[in-house]
Amino acid sequence: MNSNFRNLAIWVVIGLLLMALFNLFQNPGQGRRGNEISYTEFLNGVDAGNISEVTIAKHRISGSYRDKSAGFTTVAPEDPNLVERLNKKGVKITARPPEEDVPSILGVLVNWFPMLLLIGVWIFFMRQMQSGGGRAMGFGKSKAKLLTERHGRVTFEDVAGVDEAKSDLQEIVEFLRDHLDGAASGRHRPVATWHLGHVGWHTDDAWPPPKATEVRLSLASSPGMAGRLEPPDLTPSAWVRWEHDPEALVPSSVLDPFSLIHEYPDERAIAERPDVQTFTSDASGQPLDIAGPIDLTVVASATSPSVALFAKLLDVSPDGEAHQLVRGERRLLGAEYEAPVRIPLGHLGYRLRPGHRLRVQISASDFPLFLPDPGDGTNPWLTTKDVRSGISLLTGDVDGTFLSLMTTPGRAPDDAEAVR
Repeated sequence: MNSNFRNLAIWVVIGLLLMALFNLFQNPGQGRRGNEISYTEFLNGVDAGNISEVTIAKHRISGSYRDKSAGFTTVAPEDPNLVERLNKKGVKITARPPEEDVPSILGVLVNWFPMLLLIGVWIFFMRQMQSGGGRAMGFGKSKAKLLTERHGRVTFEDVAGVDEAKSDLQEIVEFLRDHLDGAASGRHRPVATWHLGHVGWHTDDAWPPPKATEVRLSLASSPGMAGRLEPPDLTPSAWVRWEHDPEALVPSSVLDPFSLIHEYPDERAIAERPDVQTFTSDASGQPLDIAGPIDLTVVASATSPSVALFAKLLDVSPDGEAHQLVRGERRLLGAEYEAPVRIPLGHLGYRLRPGHRLRVQISASDFPLFLPDPGDGTNPWLTTKDVRSGISLLTGDVDGTFLSLMTTPGRAPDDAEAVR
């Protein structure tokens, strides 16, 4: 449909609606014409004695009937005998000057309102069309703009600052071009981006990084000595035993796992408890980069039908502070006793700095962060009693409990901004 014809049709509809509104307000008295009578009917009513009172304003006569049924109005011609005729019938007469028939201010406003409304709407549309390029008639018009390679194009050179965001967006653009447009750039793209604690960001073709190698450290123990982390071939096998008391649970270092980084608690006080077993490596003489999954394989048993083991890997600084790196937990039932059981501790990218040590910490509870195991093999949420338990952990040799982690050769971060 032609746009000019559509605009004309809209104007016609608006005009018709305003005319209808004007007529409605211009004739407000039409509803009262049912009470108007002829002058002959009026004289007949007077002669019959049916009229009680009248009000005369020049030629306009209004009044009421004696039976109070309704009022009436009529227009009288020049009749000099009318007043005498009314007096004879006992009709109450009230006279008003013609000036009182002038409409009130409210009446004038009501009569002129449609016209004023029409003028206001007309002025509004005219101003809109003059200032907005026809905005008033732009019903449903899309405000979208057509952008082409020549017009409205924004390039990376047009954006100042935010270099990291520009780099990420450039990577996305090149990826889409390679896989959607078929215009391969020939650039090799890494599939893993990871952060090495205390160093910075790294990118590799896979995770764990291809150059990462597995390192196994046995949990070793000797009578009268603290537990150690050392190579498996240096450690004889031995059993470490401790008691789990459900009335004296090992406390959690944090109450909210999401606040661990914020609070960064020192856990060396927990390590001094007799129901917590620790195994610590020698101090590192050079940086040790850890990148990949970390697992703890345990060989354990208990005097109770079930037991829960909570394991943590910590970074021990030269002044003795111990801070958690990763953690894991596993519930063991009787059939799993004295058999190798893997406890995943999670993935880690971290540089162990010179002079620092690694520590494995094992306990049978971590409350209130974790619900304690009742020890009787039942559901911890439904049990009504807790059982004391004697726990044994096999350490040393190749068949005992050991820690597995992935290490990589030391290197500078991709952004060349190492954090020491």
